[in-house]
Amino acid sequence: MKLNLICVILAGWTLLGLDAPAATYYVNQNSANPAPPYTNWSTAAINIQDAINAAANGDLVLVTNGVYSAGGLAMAGTLTNRVTLNKPLTVQSVNGPWVTTIQGAGATNGPAAVRCAWLTNNAALIGFTLQAGATATSGNINAQLSGGGVWCASSNAIVANCVIISNTAYYYGGGAYQGWLQNCLVTTNSSVNYDGGGAAYAVMTSCTVVGNTGGLAYMDVCTNCILYSFNLPSGFVGGTYVYCCVGAWQSGVGNFTTNPQFSADGVHLAVTSPCVGAGTNLVTGTDIFGQNWNNPPSIGCAESQSAPLAGSPQIRLTGNPVGFTVGNVSLFGPPPFYFSWLDNGVPLTNNGHFSGVQTASLTATGVSFADAGNYQLVVSNAFGAVTSSVAPLVIHCVNVAGLNPVAPYTNWATAATNIQNAINIAAAEDIVLVTNGVYTGGGVSMDGLITNSVTVNKALLVESLNGPGSTVIQGTWDPVSTNGPGAVRCAWLTNSAILAGFTLQGGATRTVSASSANGGGVYGTSTNAMLYNCVLVTNFAYASGGGACQATLSHCTLTGNQTTENSHGAFVYNGAGACGCNLINCLIVSNVATKGNGGGTADCCATNCAYTGNLAGYAGGAAYFGSLLNCTVSGNTSGNSMSAYSSAVYEANLVNGIVYGNFSRSPFNIPTNCYDCTMTYCDADPLPAGLGIWTPIPSFSPMASTWRQLPPASARESAMWFTAQTLTASRGTPRPPSAVMNGSPRPS
Repeated sequence: MKLNLICVILAGWTLLGLDAPAATYYVNQNSANPAPPYTNWSTAAINIQDAINAAANGDLVLVTNGVYSAGGLAMAGTLTNRVTLNKPLTVQSVNGPWVTTIQGAGATNGPAAVRCAWLTNNAALIGFTLQAGATATSGNINAQLSGGGVWCASSNAIVANCVIISNTAYYYGGGAYQGWLQNCLVTTNSSVNYDGGGAAYAVMTSCTVVGNTGGLAYMDVCTNCILYSFNLPSGFVGGTYVYCCVGAWQSGVGNFTTNPQFSADGVHLAVTSPCVGAGTNLVTGTDIFGQNWNNPPSIGCAESQSAPLAGSPQIRLTGNPVGFTVGNVSLFGPPPFYFSWLDNGVPLTNNGHFSGVQTASLTATGVSFADAGNYQLVVSNAFGAVTSSVAPLVIHCVNVAGLNPVAPYTNWATAATNIQNAINIAAAEDIVLVTNGVYTGGGVSMDGLITNSVTVNKALLVESLNGPGSTVIQGTWDPVSTNGPGAVRCAWLTNSAILAGFTLQGGATRTVSASSANGGGVYGTSTNAMLYNCVLVTNFAYASGGGACQATLSHCTLTGNQTTENSHGAFVYNGAGACGCNLINCLIVSNVATKGNGGGTADCCATNCAYTGNLAGYAGGAAYFGSLLNCTVSGNTSGNSMSAYSSAVYEANLVNGIVYGNFSRSPFNIPTNCYDCTMTYCDADPLPAGLGIWTPIPSFSPMASTWRQLPPASARESAMWFTAQTLTASRGTPRPPSAVMNGSPRPS
């Protein structure tokens, strides 16, 4: 691959009129071992200026992907240039301007400004995006106040195949000052003094200059260029223009003022563009996308795109249901497009697991080890076809009984023996598959206070092969006080992390700070962290969320979890089952807020959930604050001999709900079911105000089955699962008749 690249670059120098280099230097922003003189990729420099400083006249500096926003050198006054080509050499990106950026310090002129690039005579800068550059506001007008994107000593300095975007100059050339610009896109730059927001005193060949403010061009020499302002002032001052599409008439051979008609990407020409084939054969190199120029060439920096172009597919993990998508591919070319997906080069078919195989977005429902592979999109239209680059899906394996763990654990023979090791080696959007066993230890702390048995600190899917009945993440209770210095939480999840198919049991918390005292089973950084098909059982929290705190749970069971503190602390809110969570299709059963509020949940949004057998020492035996949609609340208990607010649901918003048959231990005459709730289309007693409220006694029937992993009797009150038999959705907002609760896993 590198050899082919070098051959292409050597051919490009010939087309650009450059001599072949004497030596090559390398730059990689992520280089692990930068060491002068940077003459191979393993010792590549991490900023471009270091490699330039090490090179000699006529050498080549190759730069791989990244945003280069460090380093630089001042050449006039104190104005720093992020990249200073102060020798006649070539600096070229490996993969082009769309993935390789030289970045200033922001498009604000002044003493803190950083210009993107500075070129001496006979230097060449090829294949970069130059953005967020600016100039000084005092000093020499030409040397310090001009050329926010790039400043060149003369037209003997070459800037080729570059995107010059969002730069500013106090005087001349917001995008570029002087130099020979070839095959460049110059857009959304500005000049404070209206002296060429796009470019000033430059020679431009096959460039597209659009959307700049403070004038498009100032004293430029342009051939085969689009200089168009659309709804902005045209701003031409002097200059020479031939074979150009201009926003305001300029005399010269081959010029016209017709709208250039871009394709959807705003760079390629539409096939109907008047610029197609309207140029003269003075072009050099390729267009900005690396496409050969036609004969005659088009006007602007890019040819029209007839055959399709496809960007890189992106993999995104999904948590409800568990699976993944491959898509978000940028497409260029005239439609209609036709699609097909490949996995390791083999065409996929819609089969219940994969769907959308003939669309631009592939969906996989469920995950198996066989899904690991390289996914590509084939795109075709009437003019041709193209296959996208590869989107790799990497799967790491975990087996507590594994005999030969070898990183990166990408097969079962070398599986990790604890979950954390596989997480540590994985990259974002990877999958960790875990086979049967009880997993303890190996986790890390995220706050320096409490350890988590499993810490998912990346956007990963961590899923068990055989579900929560076979795969357990085990926490630890403090041996003296349950919650305390010896406690270990079961799991911690960052945003976009997904945990699926586990039992989380026996976790607990510390007693200080919100991050360590909440969420004995699981603690999420926000509700963008997700659990699917999990059982959270016999977990404790000192403050809030005995089972779960600050996450989204779908098709989960929360049972036998507890909070132990009252609700008056600085970070204490309670919710023995869950606090601050989104709950979808969940069972909340037999959780206990010993001294506080929300035996089932506190401040949660619950949809299609059932609450029963939960207990709060104070208010909200089932739910404290929050909202409940399509939920059944029955058989919960709240209050004590001193509590005056002991209803099952306390100050919550309910829609399409049943709140019946709950109990209070308060000696005061307090409603046992709801207190100060907003209700719509609900069955509740006593009858509150609200739309569609009614009070017939619902008919329930017990399900003749037992719970998996019921907590000890001391941790719960007796619970029974109820299913509404007589109430139908037709009396409220329409929903399926069987959708009173759709939870999974169901009792077994």
